[in-house]
Amino acid sequence: MAGAMALCTVGFASCSDDDHYDFPGDPYNKVYVADHSADTKIVQTPVGTVASFAVSFPAVCKAPAEGDINVTLAVDNSLIDAYNEENGTSYQALPENAMVISNTKLTIPKGATASSEEFNLALTEDAEILAGLDDLNGYIVPVRMTSVSGGNAQAAVSVPSISYFTLGVGFEVNDPNATKENRAGTLVADRSGWNVSLVGEGSVNGDPKSWFDDSSNSCTFSDSELVTVVVDLGKEYKFDGIVSSYDYYGWYTYGTFTNHCKVALSSDNKTWMDVYEAGSQVDFIGFYGAMPARYIRISAPNPYAGTAWAQWYSAELQSQDFNIYATN
Repeated sequence: MAGAMALCTVGFASCSDDDHYDFPGDPYNKVYVADHSADTKIVQTPVGTVASFAVSFPAVCKAPAEGDINVTLAVDNSLIDAYNEENGTSYQALPENAMVISNTKLTIPKGATASSEEFNLALTEDAEILAGLDDLNGYIVPVRMTSVSGGNAQAAVSVPSISYFTLGVGFEVNDPNATKENRAGTLVADRSGWNVSLVGEGSVNGDPKSWFDDSSNSCTFSDSELVTVVVDLGKEYKFDGIVSSYDYYGWYTYGTFTNHCKVALSSDNKTWMDVYEAGSQVDFIGFYGAMPARYIRISAPNPYAGTAWAQWYSAELQSQDFNIYATN
């Protein structure tokens, strides 16, 4: 994937006109940069990086400039250690090649109280560089005003003129914008070699093969607290979606993936990658890109676990039409 998909864009307006004085009677016009600190997130997916980060802001002074005032801003990574210690974080310096910076030298024109241009900082659109931003500690970009000259002006001591831009890092597979209609893969026609089996304790009501035979019959796996099943696809597929549902006496179709249901993928039935946790009952899970796996593990808790109602209910997984959107 070239470039990056939009996740969020951080925008900033010019700072307020609040006056800032270092001490009464100070003869110098005071220049500062308001605190524009912000945070965003870089999301790494199987098909590329989801990230968008761009900030712009001016340098300002407390009174109209007596003459042109020259202001310089820069990234100052020497501030990172102190920031991490104070905030209990472990942010790393954002690599220089991951940033696009312009207008580091600003001018507040005579008679104005803000620079005619704004300092600009953004993430690169280079997909290869973005893909390398994978440190779970996250990244930080400290920007500070480094010099002020001209116009009978000085840097305001009362304002630090430092902004910290933090970028968290996450790894995600599930695409919240995925639909059955926008899948690159297609539903598998022949599922005769597939099977589903219960992991641990529990009961089985029906024939597990009915999960894959397109019949009107369904099979339910249940347990008092937690039910876990593993679907064996018989071979490794690459797929960008999973669909599973069952009919309630022909009146309504319910999704297999119940509230707090968790889904994980594996190629060897040993090492698993968590890919989804349901927030409500659904019949479809979509991924950013095709995921390679032979085994699909589904776990569902008792919906009333931890309450007095739990003894009257059980954890269940039911399906009569389980399939994947395979790309191979």
